[in-house]
Amino acid sequence: MFHIKAKCFPINFACRKLEIRHNRLAVVRFALIGFAVLAILNEYLVYILKPVVSWPAIKCNKTEHCTKILLVADPQILGEYKENFLARFDSDRYLRNTFTTALQFVKPDGIIFLGDLFDEGSVATTDQFNRYCNRFHSIFQLEKLTGADTETVFIPGDNDIGGENNEIIRSEHVARFRKKFDTKDIHFIKDVQITKVNKLLRTYPVLEDKSSNGKFKLNIAVSHMPLSTVISPFTEQVILNVRPEFIFSAHDHKSYALLTLKEDGKMLYYEDMKYNAFKGGISTWTFQAAKSTNYSVITEIVVPTCSYRMGSADVGYGVIIHGENSEQITYHVLWLPSRLPHLWLYVIFISISSAFIWCNCSSLRRLYFKYCK
Repeated sequence: MFHIKAKCFPINFACRKLEIRHNRLAVVRFALIGFAVLAILNEYLVYILKPVVSWPAIKCNKTEHCTKILLVADPQILGEYKENFLARFDSDRYLRNTFTTALQFVKPDGIIFLGDLFDEGSVATTDQFNRYCNRFHSIFQLEKLTGADTETVFIPGDNDIGGENNEIIRSEHVARFRKKFDTKDIHFIKDVQITKVNKLLRTYPVLEDKSSNGKFKLNIAVSHMPLSTVISPFTEQVILNVRPEFIFSAHDHKSYALLTLKEDGKMLYYEDMKYNAFKGGISTWTFQAAKSTNYSVITEIVVPTCSYRMGSADVGYGVIIHGENSEQITYHVLWLPSRLPHLWLYVIFISISSAFIWCNCSSLRRLYFKYCK
């Protein structure tokens, strides 16, 4: 029976076979070209188009010089306990691409990392912590990308040294973080003083009399954990003794602002900060500095996470602009391109392409069994 069918339909079978193989090759070529186009869009063009399409203009008043500060909150470089190599690689690459894009867009005078540099820093061994630090420097490339005049400030988060959910803060963890990163508690970025507050350890630097210090015109406090969300004696001490005009913090992976009474630390107002409807829907806000002699309200601004792995749909970097003769600051949020939908596009595209290729292979098998069995 086999020999009869093979002799009766050799030309028809061969033509159909060639046709199906041609279709299969066309599907494969289409899949490869489509994947290449998708990869170029997701891995390169999106980082070029995002600043052009949606980021607010970062500029100073034409009549004065200004200070520009880039805020990096909760990058939380993935650890080796919970995540596999591919997850760590993709997260690291996303952070590197977005940070480089933001750095080139802002051209800041200073950069502040608001804690939680690592996701598993507080539970890492010494060798793991050293590897995490090497990955951090590989991702952000501060020595390569920033100039000699760019001041960089680091503060520890609970995932760096411990302290959240009753986790013990070990002195050796605090010491190794300070050894790898800066140990100063007060920094100056041009005319802005940066005062580091550690809510985890309940510490802050003792300041000199502000009136005798002519190095700065604006004093801001930076803390990993927000100070005003829960009113405490520590918050009142910081406001009384540090006397900041603004507080910038992170930890919550969200973007919002709090207004707090300086006298007793009571929260007056909460504002979600995604887009400013009063400025045409862009992510830009203007705040008045809370000078101790004239104002009784202080503003705390919480910066969103810049990592897409932290469970937040909206991720971005913060930017502070302060004019040299101004008692105001302009605050921007640079919202980043979503990564998870792009990864799902890869999965969907590969699944559909594989299905088409499999269908073509199935047609060839059915043809074989029809004419040759």
